[in-house]
Amino acid sequence: MPDYKDDLVFMDPPLEVKNLYLAFSRNATNYDVKLRAFNRGLEIIKADGTLQQIYEKHGFQEILRYQEQAENIKQ
Repeated sequence: MPDYKDDLVFMDPPLEVKNLYLAFSRNATNYDVKLRAFNRGLEIIKADGTLQQIYEKHGFQEILRYQEQAENIKQ
């Protein structure tokens, strides 16, 4: 809802953070090739800053901070 973007405020800390997942059926042709290609592309856009730019463009830069915090907790 882009019309409300400027009216929304992120809570800190958030009540809940939901991760998004992408799944490839093992029954699909070349699912493993598609999975590797997706993961490789994701790593590239993370490394070159494109992912950060996408989040910032759409007002979700806080998401990356929460994801980083969750990763640190896992380790």
